[in-house]
Amino acid sequence: MVKEGKDNEAFWTVAIGLPVLLSVLRLWVEAGGELQTTLLLVEHIDPVNLVAAMVATATWLVTAMFVAALALGGVLNASGEAGQGFWLARWAARAPLWLKAGSFALAAITWQVLYLPLLVLAACAAYQLRPRGWPGWLAVTGLAAAYGYLIGPVVADAWRLGPSVYVMTYVLLLVPPLLSLVIAGPLAPGAVRPIAIVTPLASAFLLAWIAVPLVQTPILPHTVTMISAPPDQSPGAPKYIGGHIVTSDNTHTAILAQQGGITYVRNERIEAQYLCPTDEEFPRYPLRIHRAGLSIELEHSVLRGLGRANRAGTPLHPACRVPAGK
Repeated sequence: MVKEGKDNEAFWTVAIGLPVLLSVLRLWVEAGGELQTTLLLVEHIDPVNLVAAMVATATWLVTAMFVAALALGGVLNASGEAGQGFWLARWAARAPLWLKAGSFALAAITWQVLYLPLLVLAACAAYQLRPRGWPGWLAVTGLAAAYGYLIGPVVADAWRLGPSVYVMTYVLLLVPPLLSLVIAGPLAPGAVRPIAIVTPLASAFLLAWIAVPLVQTPILPHTVTMISAPPDQSPGAPKYIGGHIVTSDNTHTAILAQQGGITYVRNERIEAQYLCPTDEEFPRYPLRIHRAGLSIELEHSVLRGLGRANRAGTPLHPACRVPAGK
């Protein structure tokens, strides 16, 4: 019982401590590694806003950790005593139902559509799902036909865009559903220990590698501020400052400039401000699912797709294309 308690304590320490660590690292990276700028951000960013930013952008990472743990634990538990002795198998077996269901439900709406087939593979491993008898294979055939109907146009579009697009698309859309048919069941006795040791380490490395762009994701909204010339100078063309507004008082507005450093602008010089998307928000692969009235980009989550269906994205203002500091 003591060992099981330590296993649970270690897992929950990582699960809770990882988002906190990412939040601190995001502030440090956002400040350009400068101590004084970091302290300024800490002073003026409300903890609720920081948590909201983390939930909006990092929920998928936390759910990925839980989903991977449940999937590997399910496979180890199915392998008998040889696999059930590992801490991950014990944790997965004793994880409450709400945690298992909640992890997969959150992952289903926060993961990019492109990665949802991996979630199906993980669910089959975690719950040991596989076709049983002719009813099971009949259900699989129906689901495969519906899936093919849904992604058929995407597969064709990816092929026309060239190898740089269709290789990644085909691997993520086609391989996991095929592996889902054979993932359930016990491992070979000789493979249990290597998989139980190597897979968590590889998963942790992969999650850390994926989290690097997450640490670089801005916490504050990205804006472009148009300012006029100082009162003691002759009027000229307005200047545009791209960055993030940290704080504003009765006299000055502090802007974390895109090129680095804090810029203080007198409020009377501010003529306009525009909300602009960051480069990370633009999709790399122009692929969409167009079926049954549904239109969603593969690099959007289901939640973001529903949001776009309810309210269209903000039009890109021309000021957002102006180089920083011009």
